[in-house]
Amino acid sequence: MEDDKEQLEYVTNSVKNPDEFIKKVTYLYEHPYEKSRDEIELTDGTVLDRFSSSVPGEDGTNYGRIWTFHDITERKRALEEVQKSRDLLTNLAQLVPGVIYQYRLNPNGSSAFPYSNSGMNDIYEFTPEEVQEDATPVFSRLHPDDHDRVASDIYESARTLNVFQCSYRVNLPKQGLRWMWSQVQPERMPDGGTLWHGIILDITEREQAEEKLRQSEKMSAIGQLAGGIAHDFNNQLTSVIGYVDLLLDHLDDETLSRYATNIKKGAKRAAELTAQLLAFSRKGKNLSLPVEMHKVLTEVASILEHTIDKRIKIHQTLNASPAITTGDPNQLQNAILNMALNARDAMPEGGELIFETDIVELDEQFCKGHPYEVSPGMYLKVSITDTGCGMDAETQKHLFEPFYTTKEVGKGTGMGLASAYGTVRNHKGAISFYSEVGHGSTFRIYLPVSQDDCNKQKEDDRDQIIKGTAKILVVEDEEMVRLLVVDILKMLGYTVISTKNGVEAIECYKKFWKEIDLVVLDMIMPEMDGGDAFLEMRKINPDIKAILSSGYSINGNVQKILDYGIKAFVGKPFNRVELSETISRVLLS
Repeated sequence: MEDDKEQLEYVTNSVKNPDEFIKKVTYLYEHPYEKSRDEIELTDGTVLDRFSSSVPGEDGTNYGRIWTFHDITERKRALEEVQKSRDLLTNLAQLVPGVIYQYRLNPNGSSAFPYSNSGMNDIYEFTPEEVQEDATPVFSRLHPDDHDRVASDIYESARTLNVFQCSYRVNLPKQGLRWMWSQVQPERMPDGGTLWHGIILDITEREQAEEKLRQSEKMSAIGQLAGGIAHDFNNQLTSVIGYVDLLLDHLDDETLSRYATNIKKGAKRAAELTAQLLAFSRKGKNLSLPVEMHKVLTEVASILEHTIDKRIKIHQTLNASPAITTGDPNQLQNAILNMALNARDAMPEGGELIFETDIVELDEQFCKGHPYEVSPGMYLKVSITDTGCGMDAETQKHLFEPFYTTKEVGKGTGMGLASAYGTVRNHKGAISFYSEVGHGSTFRIYLPVSQDDCNKQKEDDRDQIIKGTAKILVVEDEEMVRLLVVDILKMLGYTVISTKNGVEAIECYKKFWKEIDLVVLDMIMPEMDGGDAFLEMRKINPDIKAILSSGYSINGNVQKILDYGIKAFVGKPFNRVELSETISRVLLS
């Protein structure tokens, strides 16, 4: 017994927590039949696994206790390192801006998320504990159109154990519709179930940015197509309108004159449609003048008050100062009018049409997030709001596409909003909208603010045909247009030479340049366009006088050619008055 006390004292002095050790030993001696297993840490850092049990005597009474000790120091330290690593990974998982998770699919078809980080709450609005035993709530968030596809991917991955990734939509109570992306690695469990280790990221902002880019690229492609169609169509309309004018000069019969006049009206209406196509394609800006937008809005309101349903009340709240931008007043007025008419059509039972203006500053963040090419700065914001039927999501997707309309056949061309879209972008502005079914719509136009004076005098309108005697070279690849221009110029008294492309024009000019007073050039021609032909002719005669003609209105490409030194521009379709006035002005310059 004395030896036991000495040994006990020796051990007691060696352990890190002697009081706790003595208390445990005393308890075991007082309860001799109990077994005990615990860990003891010594003062030198050694960790012992201690096991103690009673030793029964031959008569069944307690004979004493047996103690066994195993050094588990290295194993203990290894387990601690593993735990530290686990803690680190757990902490890192909480910092990831997404869901890190384990998803288990059991053989009986039930499923759960045995582990997920706090991202489960941030993204799915469930705590990890809520889905630890049952994954059903998470799948209830899936958009109905994506549910079957995601389920199919999961079961295919469970069958093949292939890594898979997918994107899908979820409907969340607080955040609404969001886009998610997930990638997972599966493994087969001993019971036949499948366990996936994966990550889920919210990609809504990226998806929205990509959608804006896709929409912008689509609108750009449609714009290129629309501009090309309008250009070619304007060539045909030039000959139709021009020859009708010539025909009317020779018709004395009242009935035939009426027929010809109606043909001209139809052609002019077609020309208006091509002008809208050019506006949409951003090739329709003719003038660059200070425009007082309050005056434009007042004029539009005045037009509407005399033409729309009296049950529609028009209000104006014009707060912008200054309310001046730079551009084409006719184009801008048409854009506002088209949007107002669209608002009118959304209120068949009456309502309110509200025009508002403000000055706003668009910062870099707004401009970067906008699908259009908008620069930071001060803008004039024009808002057009109606209290009509509003638009559903599908309509909003196609809103600015040319010829897209929800109106009945014959009640709309589908070009109103498309041309407004092009006009605003062509004026280095932006257009946006907000609409809810049953709650009306609001369109917002942002135009760069100008400090210029609007009181510039307009040139006097000319309505008289001006004749002359000069010699003119006409360069035009469209035969009907070329013949028309030749006929008009001859009627006006001019001597005319014509060629069908730039190469022929240069050869002709080399021979007769001293006799030629003016060149009328088409812009787009095969073999050599108008700009290159002009540059070659200018080498022959630096003082050459030329007029550029095109089915496009003045845009970047046209302006570039004009900057070469061409004196004037005539847009197709033109009429005799416009053509004669331009020729006379250039010859006198």
